[in-house]
Amino acid sequence: MTTRKSVTLAILILCAVFGRHTAAGGTNELERYRIPIPGRDASVIFKAESMGLRSTGGTVPRRWDVFILTADGQTLERITRMQFDECGGLDVSPDGSNVVFSARLNQYPKDTFFALRLAAIKTINPDDKRFVGGTVILENGKHCMEPRFSPDGRCVVFLSKSPRKRTFSEVLTPLSGTVHFLWEVCVIDLRTLSVTVIDKSNTAIAGHRFSDDGKTIAYTKAGNVRNWSMPDTKSTRTQ
Repeated sequence: MTTRKSVTLAILILCAVFGRHTAAGGTNELERYRIPIPGRDASVIFKAESMGLRSTGGTVPRRWDVFILTADGQTLERITRMQFDECGGLDVSPDGSNVVFSARLNQYPKDTFFALRLAAIKTINPDDKRFVGGTVILENGKHCMEPRFSPDGRCVVFLSKSPRKRTFSEVLTPLSGTVHFLWEVCVIDLRTLSVTVIDKSNTAIAGHRFSDDGKTIAYTKAGNVRNWSMPDTKSTRTQ
């Protein structure tokens, strides 16, 4: 019974979190992560601008940037001009002033990692062609992805993953082409940029989010829901 309750709660958390942090409707392959801006009739999105054919054959990789999208879906206002190779999640601050997002440049070679960036939600001058990509707040040689603001906007919880060595059982049962990752759920304080690692796992962690009062962070690990209390470093499994 306890296991069934934990699994059910985990599913509810995943539905609540990823229902807000997915591409609109899941129907537009050139748009991802439509997040409403508090107090405005608009959203922040990742949008791909270029995908064409090379003169030598093949397609040009997509280039992603962050935009403000009006409620009618007709008007785009540019927040960044960076032409990111890939995006890994974004969130809007509770007061609607900033967007935190995960993106990476130079996807090739493949060992280029996702970094966390912070940008003000304001339209940049369309006549200014300089690159504008927000401020890098964390770039640590790991994939830092799926950031979520705390209710007070002072902290961000995110997932980190990095290649790891195989365990003994994985060595005995190798899967061709499989890359094994160490997953971490982390919190970064935007005032000091200090990072706290909450938990680690050899399997994927998901569903990370702050409680409404900002005192705890819930996430799923190995099918179980766990809660972490701020500012304590003790993790407890939800029964």
